[in-house]
Amino acid sequence: MTLGIDDHRTAADVRAALDAQREAMIDDLSRFVNVESPSLEHECLERSAHFLADLMTRVLGKPPTIIESDRGPHVHWKGSNDTKVLIVGHHDTVFPLGTVAKRPFTREGNVGRGPGIFDMKAGIVQAIYGVAAVKEWYHTEILITADEEVGSHASRALLEERARAAGAVLVLEPSADGGALKIARKGTGTFNVTITGRAAHAGL
Repeated sequence: MTLGIDDHRTAADVRAALDAQREAMIDDLSRFVNVESPSLEHECLERSAHFLADLMTRVLGKPPTIIESDRGPHVHWKGSNDTKVLIVGHHDTVFPLGTVAKRPFTREGNVGRGPGIFDMKAGIVQAIYGVAAVKEWYHTEILITADEEVGSHASRALLEERARAAGAVLVLEPSADGGALKIARKGTGTFNVTITGRAAHAGL
């Protein structure tokens, strides 16, 4: 696939081009899902990051940068130094090591299953192919982090830096029921609580 896009293509033309790539996308998704990437499993995350780097290079025509961190490698692709849109995702998953061996990627008709496919490996593959299909690809930046499921402590500064440089940020969270886009999400926090007093059963 190349990035030589016809300036006169309509949205329908882009959709048709992506539909023509459907089986290639599913093939890449199946291989990506089967590259196990549990949070904090550094060897697995290294393999996942290099899989993504190879995929981006092949589909987008430019290699990304792999950014090492103490929680695993992030993958950062830039179309140019003139970023208008930042696309954010993560390649770590909540599934423990060994899950892929028990239930690898499967496909039944239009339904794909496998650890991490919903959150958010399918979205990452779609984003890569989507960027390659639009003429404004050079205004796009993709940042896929390695520690979202464990709090984004190692990627927060990088995410904030790149978000400030962009005019808009799109996060690859899976859609809601019916395909609805999510425009906001609840936050999370980690707290240490110290309680003093006498231990007792809640029912006493």
